[in-house]
Amino acid sequence: MDFKTFHIKTLGCKINQYETQAINELLQQQGKTPVPLEEAELVIFNSCAVTQRAISDLKKQIKGVLKHLSPSTQILVTGCAAQVLKEKISRWKGVQLVIPQEQKLSFFAQEKQPFSFPPINNYFRARAF
Repeated sequence: MDFKTFHIKTLGCKINQYETQAINELLQQQGKTPVPLEEAELVIFNSCAVTQRAISDLKKQIKGVLKHLSPSTQILVTGCAAQVLKEKISRWKGVQLVIPQEQKLSFFAQEKQPFSFPPINNYFRARAF
């Protein structure tokens, strides 16, 4: 996946918030730049699947951002929803890639073996929205 800029939208729990920060830092270490949604070449949704509403919110958010994105912007979904509904989500309009939970950090770290969470530097959020 070739991109220089990215934007991450986090849905769900504190674990997702932590993992989002880890992904953010991993991508920046690779020379990628976090940018506002409209400027991103890649939009990453770190998803939740605890309730049916969480799945509905994910789909609604993806539909909502599509109108703000360039046609060349790629959408990637990862996290719990990607784990349990990979096939379904991969058919949603605009979604180019679905990365299951167990492959999340190794995918972004560009490593072939399982990857553990790296320490993060800037985790200040108290609540997910």
